[in-house]
Amino acid sequence: MSDFITEIDILDESKDCFLTYAEEVLTDRAVPSAEDGLLSVHRKLLWTMEDILKMDNSSKFKKSASVVGTTLATSYFHGDTACYGALCKIAQPYLMRYPLIDGDGNLGTQEGNGMEAAQRYTNVRPSKYADLMMTDFKKNIVPLKETYNGEYMEPVVLPSLLPNAIVNGRETIAIGLAHNSLPNNLTETCNAIIARLEKNDTLTIDELMTWMKGPDFPLENDVINSKDIKIAYATGRSSTSLKVRGRYHIEKNNIIFTTIPYRTYRNKIKEQITKNIDVLSEYLEDFSDESNVGVNKLVFKVKKGINPEQAVLKLFTLTDLQTTLSYNMNYIVNGTPKMCSMMELIDAYVNHQINILIASTQYDLDKAEKRKHILEGLILIISNIDKAINLIRNSLDKAEARTKLIAKFKLDEEQANAVLDMKLSRLTKLDKDDLIKELEEKKAIIAECHKILEKEIYRNQKIIEKVKWLRDKYGDARRTQLLNIEVPKEEKEIAEVVPVDVVVVTTESGLIKKVPISNFKIQKRGGRGVKSADDAIMSAIKTNTVDYMMFFTQTGRMYRCVVDNIPDGTNITKGVPINSLIKLELNEKVIAVTSLHRQKLPQFAIFVTKQGLIKKSFL
Repeated sequence: MSDFITEIDILDESKDCFLTYAEEVLTDRAVPSAEDGLLSVHRKLLWTMEDILKMDNSSKFKKSASVVGTTLATSYFHGDTACYGALCKIAQPYLMRYPLIDGDGNLGTQEGNGMEAAQRYTNVRPSKYADLMMTDFKKNIVPLKETYNGEYMEPVVLPSLLPNAIVNGRETIAIGLAHNSLPNNLTETCNAIIARLEKNDTLTIDELMTWMKGPDFPLENDVINSKDIKIAYATGRSSTSLKVRGRYHIEKNNIIFTTIPYRTYRNKIKEQITKNIDVLSEYLEDFSDESNVGVNKLVFKVKKGINPEQAVLKLFTLTDLQTTLSYNMNYIVNGTPKMCSMMELIDAYVNHQINILIASTQYDLDKAEKRKHILEGLILIISNIDKAINLIRNSLDKAEARTKLIAKFKLDEEQANAVLDMKLSRLTKLDKDDLIKELEEKKAIIAECHKILEKEIYRNQKIIEKVKWLRDKYGDARRTQLLNIEVPKEEKEIAEVVPVDVVVVTTESGLIKKVPISNFKIQKRGGRGVKSADDAIMSAIKTNTVDYMMFFTQTGRMYRCVVDNIPDGTNITKGVPINSLIKLELNEKVIAVTSLHRQKLPQFAIFVTKQGLIKKSFL
């Protein structure tokens, strides 16, 4: 037995096995392809539906269980639960900007993740976008490989005229590698692809972003820091997460959210509201979820005297009504994981479509040349139809007839077989003019094919025409607003402040403190007067910890800080210097203080000088 046993180190064997497994996970399961933007399971599902089950967007719906079962029988090597889950993901209109599956029944809801009905209750068919993924597939234009059971040949990648890797976002995780991309608008993406083809390598990231401005989510959301998108597009990874908000409006004293951010769910938001009820109850009187199937409607009733915008800010801080999303665009490019910038992703799509066009054109060329060759033989026979018929009738068998045709009319074996395969009745009915007309058409097709194959500029123009057709037929309007809302540091701080009514006291010497209004006592008649400038009060203002204090100096500047940042007077006697809260210039002195109340934001500040001048300024 020793001759059949090889000793190996178990540690080395474990490493080799793990690396083999990791490679399979990365390249064939968990990271999408840059060419068609699909994971392996999604590719298998679409291929099974369109090629095996002969379905398209005009087909009747089939039971999801039937589609899943056929996919397992042909190509998918895991279980039906995982396969059905993957099918649901590409059917959800709140997750896919351009869904690849049309669903009938509950294939998922934004109430919560994983709440789809069982596969025996739902029905599916390919969407119109899925049909675009399979364009010209029958022309053998993509590489094929054996399925796991060796019974079928499945595509390594789909033709994918739809730039799916760009327009549909995805979030996946593999071994030591994660992928995170956000969806984009199809019209904008097509315009960017056209610009790239027209300008070739001279297109800059700034020029690209004039066409492709930023992510476009399936629901109406707002990105509030769109200036940070450029880095993500340029490198493939975001240095700062994008802040995304649901869309809302205010009716009377109600805040109504009509959408929630991309990749968020209502049950999580409701859990967060319950968890933070103590803080939110300071702002909100009531909350109700009036959502329906496919419709989000979260209604918050604001307490009287509370600024609704302040309540919204608190909701954004404590719940997923504002969330963060990031880019980490790892794709499989030519079989290898690679971090792709948006320009590189567009190039991958363009290169793939050029390869598809070349393969498709070569297929059409071969087919046209074969038919042209046959037509030339038929025209030669039709010109001498009587001789040809007599020759065939006087032959002992097909082989003799073929030999005689080749010798008599100078045909080759392929042309002779085409003549012999036709019934005599059909052969006699052939019209020479029709054959000549068809021959000219085939010659035109052959010339066009050679032009595409031999001239790069003309080939690129053909790709541009395809992309323009795609844009004009399937493009739609943007749904996501890209904003740049600068949230001041104080705003971020206020979001975490518990509102408390206080009195802020400042002295002539520049000291400041705040005192809870319950502890503030007014000096009555007979009290002692001030002894120094540190005791002389410049102002005592009733305000709230979420308000701003505004400090005006003799130089004409105004500074501000959140009231909550002012030290509590219960811990100090006279206060702290104002310049410990705000950065004053040398010899700059605060001469006036007021509070900017957030519940009733004023529009103007009025200034009066000692010399009798007055002016009104917008705050």
